[in-house]
Amino acid sequence: MKVRRQLQKFGAVTAGAMLLSAIAIVETASASAATVPPVTIGTVQGMFFTNPTPGSGIFDPSVLTGQPAFTQQFPVIGFNPPPSPQAICSNVTHVDIFSRPMGDVVPNPDGTCSVIPVAGNGFQAGLDPLSAFQAVFTADLKVSSAGQLTFNVFSDDGFVLAIGPQGTNQPTRISGPMVNPPPGGISYVKGYPVAGAFNFSEAADNVNNITVDFPAAGTYPMELDYNECCGGQLAITLAANGTIVPPAPAPSTHRTAITYGGDLSSDFNDAAHLSATLQDISVSPAVPVSNEAVTLSLGAQSCTGTTDLTGLAACTLVPNLAAGNYTLTASFAGHATLLASNAATPFDVTLEEDSLTYTGAVNMANGRPGTLSGSLPEDGTTPVAGRSLVFTLGNGPTRQSCSGTTNTAGTAACSIGIVAQPLGPGTITASFAADGFYRSASATANGLIYETLASGAFVIGDKSATLGASANFWGAQWADNNSFSGAPAPNSFKGFADTLSTTPATCGSTWSSDPGNSSGPPVTVPSFMAVVVVGSVSQSDSAMSGTVTEIVVVSTNPGYLNDPGDPGTGTVVAILCRS
Repeated sequence: MKVRRQLQKFGAVTAGAMLLSAIAIVETASASAATVPPVTIGTVQGMFFTNPTPGSGIFDPSVLTGQPAFTQQFPVIGFNPPPSPQAICSNVTHVDIFSRPMGDVVPNPDGTCSVIPVAGNGFQAGLDPLSAFQAVFTADLKVSSAGQLTFNVFSDDGFVLAIGPQGTNQPTRISGPMVNPPPGGISYVKGYPVAGAFNFSEAADNVNNITVDFPAAGTYPMELDYNECCGGQLAITLAANGTIVPPAPAPSTHRTAITYGGDLSSDFNDAAHLSATLQDISVSPAVPVSNEAVTLSLGAQSCTGTTDLTGLAACTLVPNLAAGNYTLTASFAGHATLLASNAATPFDVTLEEDSLTYTGAVNMANGRPGTLSGSLPEDGTTPVAGRSLVFTLGNGPTRQSCSGTTNTAGTAACSIGIVAQPLGPGTITASFAADGFYRSASATANGLIYETLASGAFVIGDKSATLGASANFWGAQWADNNSFSGAPAPNSFKGFADTLSTTPATCGSTWSSDPGNSSGPPVTVPSFMAVVVVGSVSQSDSAMSGTVTEIVVVSTNPGYLNDPGDPGTGTVVAILCRS
């Protein structure tokens, strides 16, 4: 085995001292004479973020809530290594701590070095707009035997090195700097225990030695966070026992498993809370995998959550599928160090709850159009549009129906051209049939069918027109039996107005009449009849007149004749309008 070793000047340090460190590149003379390195590194996954605080050397974890400027994979962490790279490379790379942009200097078996530009999505690390940036590197460290290893982190500006467990085997930090470590002593992204940190702007490029005791040979996950803050020099490299940690002989991949743990059913158009747990099952016992995207899909819909320190990812999805049985899939896409995995589970979409309220007219006149309407919200609040509501007036063989489609406000209306129902109380029904998305719903209302006279109208005083009051709408004693808010009525008016300004009468319209029986009252009256209400009756010579202030429905009593001696009486059962 041939070993090339050269002392390397890493840069100025305090008190005028000069920090010396040896970086060895091991060349293998033959396969049979190969020596297993104490530690190798699997594929390095790098994420590069813009630096929101370029004047500070402290890593700002708030950037991790956004998307990285780019991601890239590397074989080693050898970014802009110390000066005189020809001391560790037989060729000149022109990449060192004084150069920009950033490059990963990768030692080759023949003693040369290759350079991988650090760039993606139109960005280059070390050049505007990423002249200041934050980077997170994750990879697997493959340790050949139990014991202590000293890692040499060479950086210009701040870093945090964290190493996670292999199953139940957690490495122990022995020594090294611990300047401004993350809260709780765990790394920002993966939550691994921090082995060493200099989370601050370096006064000069420097090497920090961090000694870690590994309890057993095996594969240990690692996270190295780096903050390039303040211009000038640029470097972050990871060596062990004086040798840049070389690539592992084969890519490091961990098997993963997903376990679904969220809702198993949801109403159409209601939020479903989905969640899944991602674990690394290449070790025993399995360990959670943090800060990875898990996609949860239902039909063509999907949402994505990021795993926390327990491996749990959660998101919310509002199903737009018809009610039925479906398959929900939780999937992890995988990357250089973690294999993809997925899990499927049955998921039921159920009919959404809704409610129907009748909002149309309840008092309707036979022989005239009637408008029916209703409101259909889901969960009592959100309008349901585009659904057909059926309205039915009455029961039995005489029932009449029409339908309307709900608008964006969730309301629908329709008209019955000519109402033809038995007089008196009745029922109005609104109904919605389940359509695969919403449940069926119905509503009923108490209605009243009445008639208006073919011409003219009977009159009562406004003080006698309260609901439930006895009404005298015709007769010799009409003036005495009705009370008015205005002046008393003349005795010559017997209660029938033969001329209306509008037919049928409306609130605010006027009427006039001849006195007594000469007004021409009808021979018979309907059992439920519209009657006009007045506050006073005026008389000019023999003509009577007034203004309609209300219209009410009177349930008439037997005994009426069109002679003042046979009065018309009844009970006020509904108020149609007031002016």
